[in-house]
Amino acid sequence: MTDKAHLIKIITELKESDGWLYLRDTVIKDDILKAALDLAENKPMTPDEFNFRRGTMHAAKSFCDIPDKVIANLTNELAFDQAMIQAEDEK
Repeated sequence: MTDKAHLIKIITELKESDGWLYLRDTVIKDDILKAALDLAENKPMTPDEFNFRRGTMHAAKSFCDIPDKVIANLTNELAFDQAMIQAEDEK
């Protein structure tokens, strides 16, 4: 198994693990919901504070997507590597 194929396998295992599912579905999504509810309150807020809170929601959402992004990148790199090997073999 190539290094990239091995990495795809272990990241997929991480993504499907109970620990990751708990972090994503409980901890992170609760934090996103709390940040959204804080924004929904009509309390005075500076533009910087508003942007900071929006940024925290974006960062949390992006964190949830990390395994999928890594798997997609590695899959693309693996396909590219295999195509390059095949092109070399055809010469």
